[in-house]
Amino acid sequence: MTVDDRLYLYGGDKLNWRASDDRVRKGKSQSYLTISKDGKTASFNGTLDTQTLGGAGFASQRTADEDLCLDLSAYDGIVLSLVGCGDGDEKLKKKYALTLSDVKAEKRISDDDDEEEEEEDDGGMTVVPSVAAAFAIQALFAVPSTIYQSERFYDISGSVTVLAVGGLGLFLPALRSASGSMTWSSLLKTRHWRQIALTAMAMVWTIRLGSYLFQRVLSHGTDSRFDKIRNRPLVFASAFAAQATWVSAIMMPVIALNAVPSAAMLSASFGLFDLLGFSLWAAGLTLEATADRQKGRWLEGRRLKQHDEPFLSDGLFSFWSVAPRFPNYLGEITLWTGLATVAASALARRPVQLGLGLGGGAAGIMTTTALALLSPAMTTFLLTQVSGIPLSEAKYDDRYGDREDYRSWKRNTPRLLPGVW
Repeated sequence: MTVDDRLYLYGGDKLNWRASDDRVRKGKSQSYLTISKDGKTASFNGTLDTQTLGGAGFASQRTADEDLCLDLSAYDGIVLSLVGCGDGDEKLKKKYALTLSDVKAEKRISDDDDEEEEEEDDGGMTVVPSVAAAFAIQALFAVPSTIYQSERFYDISGSVTVLAVGGLGLFLPALRSASGSMTWSSLLKTRHWRQIALTAMAMVWTIRLGSYLFQRVLSHGTDSRFDKIRNRPLVFASAFAAQATWVSAIMMPVIALNAVPSAAMLSASFGLFDLLGFSLWAAGLTLEATADRQKGRWLEGRRLKQHDEPFLSDGLFSFWSVAPRFPNYLGEITLWTGLATVAASALARRPVQLGLGLGGGAAGIMTTTALALLSPAMTTFLLTQVSGIPLSEAKYDDRYGDREDYRSWKRNTPRLLPGVW
């Protein structure tokens, strides 16, 4: 038999195959199939649950529609290539048995209720606990803050919530399927590098911003944003509920990506959108951090009576700066846009879509793209329409509105984007 006479049995179109594992029996095993670009070979991988079903877990792949029945009578035999799970010489010690028989395949009942249940994804088992954790943590901070009418821990509670939601989303799938004691190192090895990277990006941002805002409120004693609501318990408590909603929204790209089984992420190689997204995140973080540092240094100088300037007009806030009036807000919008770009690119891939229980078609791509873009959309809306620019402008107008240099700066400098807004 020559190479040209070969019939490839396992491969072809990915749509022809579907997972068949013990989740239909309430187990936790999962299986994934990746087809090579030429359609001639397949890579099978997965996780096997050896606890839930008393060691009877199974993970396999089967044809999606009709049973695959092939007439092999014209062929001399079968070439089987398998790779063991050991390292080095351990692979050579693996033994496999292949049994062939001439039988007529029984027709499989494809519309069985249990088989339909098999398609149920467990993405919600990560998304729901993550969102619930955000509201629970904010409630824990809201109670004492409302009682003592203090906003001192408001911003730091947001950072704690982001850290908790990111960590829970990253490790919950691994902890759920763990069959024994696991170390942090072994938990990280169960996750794809992109899941770890995006979680780390969100954590780096929140640690920097949270520590800056917490230090600022400690120096000032109060936050002017809460002057009119801190003595109104229900309204003040609603601010914490709003923050839980905000954290859930901005973290949604991270939560959604972490809900994907890491094996389904193997096909998501580094691409142009990853480069664009990581670059936007780095540029946005640098812009926001620089603006906050310059503003913090100016405020500290005024507190120590090192200058008597009525408002900040140096650095990125200079009258002649190419930056907008609110460079810190532009930086925050940019970094979340970058993170969402990386997430959306990965979530749009078919294996990832299937890992989330979506069909992988246009509807699935639109759904995951919307989840990813929820983060920069929410950030932009809040900063431009609710608590960011509107509150800052009202405060600055009240303080410096009678100064011609301030009015000139306001007229000639865009809020965020030159020529746009």
